[in-house]
Amino acid sequence: MTDAALDLRGPGDNLPDNLPLDADAITMRLAEEYNDLPARLAELLVSLDRAPEIITTDEENKQYSDLKKEFRALRKGAESNREKEKEFFLSGGRRVDGWFKKWMDPAAKALAKITERKTTYERQVEAAERKRRDEEERKAKEEAERLAAEAEKALAEAAAREAAAREAAANAAREAAVREAAAEAKRAELEAELEAQRRRAAEQEAAARDAAERAASAEAQRAAAEAALQARAREAAERETAEREAAEAARIAAKAAAEREAADLKAAEAAQKAADQAAADAVKASRAAGAKAADLSRSRSDHGSVSSLHTFMDHKPEDANCIDTVDRAKVDLEPLRPHLNMEALDKAVKAYVKAGGRELRGVTIFENTVSRG
Repeated sequence: MTDAALDLRGPGDNLPDNLPLDADAITMRLAEEYNDLPARLAELLVSLDRAPEIITTDEENKQYSDLKKEFRALRKGAESNREKEKEFFLSGGRRVDGWFKKWMDPAAKALAKITERKTTYERQVEAAERKRRDEEERKAKEEAERLAAEAEKALAEAAAREAAAREAAANAAREAAVREAAAEAKRAELEAELEAQRRRAAEQEAAARDAAERAASAEAQRAAAEAALQARAREAAERETAEREAAEAARIAAKAAAEREAADLKAAEAAQKAADQAAADAVKASRAAGAKAADLSRSRSDHGSVSSLHTFMDHKPEDANCIDTVDRAKVDLEPLRPHLNMEALDKAVKAYVKAGGRELRGVTIFENTVSRG
């Protein structure tokens, strides 16, 4: 790298060799080179201040014409010198641009080629990953639906078995109550009959007290009646025991049914929990399937370069044969109104009027005049 100043002068450039490139130095040189310009402008402005604000005579109008000519000459000379002075820097800028463009343009073309190839590949990666996640989402949803159906079926079956067990337990309880009531009634009947037999035996014993034979016969009858009543009492007791045992067996059966019901309910709850988890997995898979393109295509090179697809909104003409980015004849301009700056709108209106347009909503088009010369 040399310390020599870079020669940026173009052909025919007659600027001095020691032209400074420092901004302040440039300003100082221009002030020195064109030191008559401020004085001439001040002189003309004084003449303008002395001129009447309203022209009332031809002589005054001629004076304004001469003054206008002087201002135009000053402006034209300043513009010419500005272009001459600026050309050196413009030429240098063009040379700098041209020199760097020799390396920038091939690099830009190479970058475009690399971007195109990477975009094609990363789109394929994104499509494959999205397809895989969509398949996972589909399977997760199917599994969630299957487990939900199984859980619903298990709950329904458990509820049906619970209802049947409760009905059976209620029937057994009713039957046991009926049998117990019947046994109680039978026992009361036997006790009443035994008491009646005892009373009759006592009466017979009192009536036959004087006759030993009759007393002996009455005693025998009483003993026989007592034995019969005791046999009936034993039979009633045995029947009561059997009914109690049957009631206990019904209670045990009802308890077993309740335990089975609890087990079924626990299994149904487990099935419902599995269905809920499957549903959560399905939601997770759905979110993964809806991931951004950048997440599905991201990669990192061995040198740390990270690459992924960038998603953005783009546009193109509806007509595939249109070579421009926008089809002027078909595009709807109304939605674009808030996005057009005033400079572009004013330029478009002027072009419309210059082309012969005379009516435009929101604009008053009229014939105007201005002094020239």
